[in-house]
Amino acid sequence: MDILKELEIIKENNNHRSLKTARINGANIEIDGKKALNLASNDYLGIASDESLRQSFLEQIAYKNIFFGAGASRLIYSAGDEYESLESWFNERFANKKALIFNSGYSANFAFISCFGGANTLFLADKLVHASMIDALKSANFKRFKHNDANDLARLLEQNKDKQIIVLCESLYSMDGDYAPLIQFRKLCDSFGALLYVDEAHSFFALNELGECDKQGVRADFMLFTLSKAAGGYGAVLLADEMTRDFLINKARALIYSTAIAPVNAAWANFVLNTDFSSRRENLRKNVDSLIVIPNEQLLKTQDDITMREAYKLADEVLHQSVVGIADLINKPATMNLDFADVQTTMKDQGFAHIGIGESSDDNKALTAVKNAVSSPLLETSIEGAKNIILNISGNATLADVEEATDYIYEE
Repeated sequence: MDILKELEIIKENNNHRSLKTARINGANIEIDGKKALNLASNDYLGIASDESLRQSFLEQIAYKNIFFGAGASRLIYSAGDEYESLESWFNERFANKKALIFNSGYSANFAFISCFGGANTLFLADKLVHASMIDALKSANFKRFKHNDANDLARLLEQNKDKQIIVLCESLYSMDGDYAPLIQFRKLCDSFGALLYVDEAHSFFALNELGECDKQGVRADFMLFTLSKAAGGYGAVLLADEMTRDFLINKARALIYSTAIAPVNAAWANFVLNTDFSSRRENLRKNVDSLIVIPNEQLLKTQDDITMREAYKLADEVLHQSVVGIADLINKPATMNLDFADVQTTMKDQGFAHIGIGESSDDNKALTAVKNAVSSPLLETSIEGAKNIILNISGNATLADVEEATDYIYEE
């Protein structure tokens, strides 16, 4: 391999990567002497960068026999009882599941697929699953289905119903910010006798403490939780039935031949998981709700068959109107801790209105949400005459629902 040539090609394609050193201060980041709002972090609740939380933890373990190195793989010995305590936390909350700690989400995903990737197993993977799954799938039998497309998954299940199938997906996709239709996937797996593996790396402990499967009441056969994102620590936990856990202990090379995560990391995870962060989740939800701004005209130009991913792509050109744009409109510095009430009350003079599109018992969730929002006390601004609308899109609302809701605004 000509390494120099490969690097030149990478640079020509604007794909060259480099390591960056930064200073983190709460919601802000400083790189090369420049201070900016940190929207690149997966520290969703601000736990990893919380100095007071760290101090409380250190005081709690000061006189405990907890060390900064494990000293061996857990198959040789476990350096303390923090590991068992951490796994028990998950076992107590997920019925019929047994937890197994891995060094990272990457190693857990890679280990699972490598262990089950025999000749008799076919993996059906969402087009946008994480690189850790893709790397492991290179040595396994697999097919890809269109992102979050239950119909395409059903087609592949029908075509391969004579095989042992494991469906791979994420519950929340970090780059696109969309949720998998887990209820539909579970029903399809049940219909075809397939197993469902859900990577909950970006959903666990964030908006919902136990992740999206728990929120939706979906029974996944296997679940992957990371401790390095919303939980602000290091490591990962894979949940499966007891027999699968035993199989992984005996076959997963990433587990067998790796020194375990440090006892102090397991202790930090135990400390965090047993702390109440409900107020931070509420604040995160408010920030998420106020993040995406799409002009009415942009929505009205779209077609009924457009996907949410395509809709967000169209909205990229006005994405500057989100966090930074909102800050410009209300003449305040952009910050993740921006009080949503400030946005609501000051935007009335800018012709903005807020619409929540989410859960409803009616068939058209979006339309019902809009009707409620017209008289909502959340914003004093009337929907009528608003130049732009902040859309809080959640649940299973389709873009067609959104467009019908937008039409309702004009009709009213």
